[in-house]
Amino acid sequence: MIWGAIGYGWKSDLVFLSGHGPRGGITMEDYKEQVLEPIVEPTIHGLKDWGENPLFMEDGSTEHGNGGKGKLRCWKLENGIVSLPWPPSSPDFNPIENVWRILKQRIKHRKRQPRTMAELKEAILEEWNRLNSKEWDQHIESMEKRMKEGRKRKGLQTRY
Repeated sequence: MIWGAIGYGWKSDLVFLSGHGPRGGITMEDYKEQVLEPIVEPTIHGLKDWGENPLFMEDGSTEHGNGGKGKLRCWKLENGIVSLPWPPSSPDFNPIENVWRILKQRIKHRKRQPRTMAELKEAILEEWNRLNSKEWDQHIESMEKRMKEGRKRKGLQTRY
């Protein structure tokens, strides 16, 4: 699993998570220790220090721990990480999905395709580092239009 985040004019470092769950799967604790504590929490607090009121957007992945009253959800709230509510089976308007698509396309169009996991990881990092904020800011700017179209289409597929 790879984790990355974007904000207007900003992107995080990429994190290639190490899993400690069954068969090497990523657990909520892995996510907390490798992403939330070292990256998300300090970023959120930094934004709050600048007078911002940030919302953190995640998908419905189980390791994000957003469902119900779980320990990770409580930890996020206790540490000032407010997640944007995202109901299950909802349309995915998250702008980072556009970034993942760009990365996949760039890797697919490389003259030499990665042949090992190490080469793939290197290619992903190279392409992430080449990304320009103009490539994702436009998708963040379109969020109001995305949401309006989603409501108009009653949750059915949109052009986004």
